[in-house]
Amino acid sequence: MSEMEVDTDDLRSDATDYWDPWSGKVLELERATRAAYKPLTAADWSGIPGAQDVRVAFEQFLGDVAEFLHTGSEVMEGIARTLLEASADYVKLEDGNVAELAEIQAELEALQ
Repeated sequence: MSEMEVDTDDLRSDATDYWDPWSGKVLELERATRAAYKPLTAADWSGIPGAQDVRVAFEQFLGDVAEFLHTGSEVMEGIARTLLEASADYVKLEDGNVAELAEIQAELEALQ
């Protein structure tokens, strides 16, 4: 055991049970946000004077929100990946259990 005791199972479960699923949920929100303005056409906005300016601003706003969500999803996936990589590093330091390292590698490959 290394000087600092690390529970690799906790690292792995944090990555696969929390951070990765939340990354996926945020990515779904991004997709839904991008899809929200696709059905709206110029004709949908034509009944209101000056609505084209509002339409452009609305599309820009939704695009900005979608980009924010996309970035958030990538950050969450990155945290999950870092936790799994740290878990693998600690397994190598402790005993180099090949089977456990293979499981961690499979979990890394399964990330969103």
